[in-house]
Formats: sequence, structure tokens, C-alpha cells
Amino acid sequence: MLAPTYTASLENTDRLIRAGLAPARVGAFSAQAPARNDSISVRGKTMTPAQGTYAAYLADAISQELQLARVLSPAADSEISGVLLKNDMDAAGTGVIEARFLVRNGGRVQFDKIKAVEHRWQASYLDAIPRAQQEYAVLVRKLVTDLFNDPEFTAALK
Repeated sequence: MLAPTYTASLENTDRLIRAGLAPARVGAFSAQAPARNDSISVRGKTMTPAQGTYAAYLADAISQELQLARVLSPAADSEISGVLLKNDMDAAGTGVIEARFLVRNGGRVQFDKIKAVEHRWQASYLDAIPRAQQEYAVLVRKLVTDLFNDPEFTAALK
């Protein structure tokens, strides 16, 4: 089963536009154990991202948000990269994701911080698997929103 397609948030787009950010590009995203990078298992069903890895899924989510805010530029001096540190969901209705995000400008690190979120939802035995699948994009959006709400992150991209 595939992880759900990430859809950029209008609230994040508005936040990025209002922040007056300079153009940025999305660099390399990787994963570090114990993060589940290739697949997540929920009650014996395996969920995989269309991008190949969950680190790439996270990079794609950030790219979508920046593109919608019209600040994504492959030629930009500022680069956002990251390392996925935790990434898991369970059938009981809990998901956790944690990543280290870096912003470099001209090779100098302007921002280096770990962000983590937990997401809970109501799950019954019968809908635990499809519900966990649906909620993965929400979990990632919460992480991305937490990153974009960080004043140090937006300052690093000005």
C-alpha cells in the first residue's frame, strides 16, 4: 500500500508568503536509524512512499510548500536539507516523526534544529490500517508546519 500523496497547506503557503522569504532550494534528505525510511508496517500491512523513501517524501513535502509560496528555486543560495530520525505509526492511532533540519547559505549553516511531532487519531480495529494510511500525510504536515512556524527557520531564509 502506498503512503498518501502529500498536499501543500494553504496556511503554510500564507505563512511563507507573509514571512518574505528569499528563494530557497531543497537539498539532500536522508534517514538515520531507527527511522523507518523504506516502509512502515501497520498491523502486518506495509506502507511505502511513492518517492522511494520517507526522507524523499519529506523533501517533496517541503518542496511543494515552497513552490506554492513561489520561493522554491533550484539556483537559490539558501538550501534546506534534513535527516529523518524517527518515523513510525501504529494501529492504535499514534504516529511520530522527528527530523533534523538544516539551512545553509553559501555553505554556512544558518539553522540546525531537530523538530518532532506526535499525531493521534481515533482508530478502531476495522479501520486501523486505512486510517493510519490517511493520517500519515497529516503527521508530515504537522512536522512541516512546526518547522515553518519556527522564527529561527524563517530568519535563516531571509
